[in-house]
Amino acid sequence: MIQPIRIGTTVFLAIATLAVPGRSQQVTPPSVSREEIVQACVQDRVEVLPPLFSDVPPDHWAFLSVQKISYCGPFRSATPPNLIERLIREEGLLPNPMSLPESPEPTL
Repeated sequence: MIQPIRIGTTVFLAIATLAVPGRSQQVTPPSVSREEIVQACVQDRVEVLPPLFSDVPPDHWAFLSVQKISYCGPFRSATPPNLIERLIREEGLLPNPMSLPESPEPTL
């Protein structure tokens, strides 16, 4: 009698866990200028920029990586000065951290 209850409970909990996926909560950061973002990326100081996700706190091991890829994309401290000026002037060269795609819903 206990075995079917245990199996039923296990199946129920497994389905309930899969049915409600975890989602990262995107935080609306304070306004940051494009020049501030570029300078933080070039100087490798993205920790001074506002956090973008509430589920990755500043003391989390992946915080800096999440900040770098979200704010800077491929641009880092080795970016040439002429490209830095272009990044500040032209729209669309830097990733827009507020336009990150939603994570897809899991399929069962």
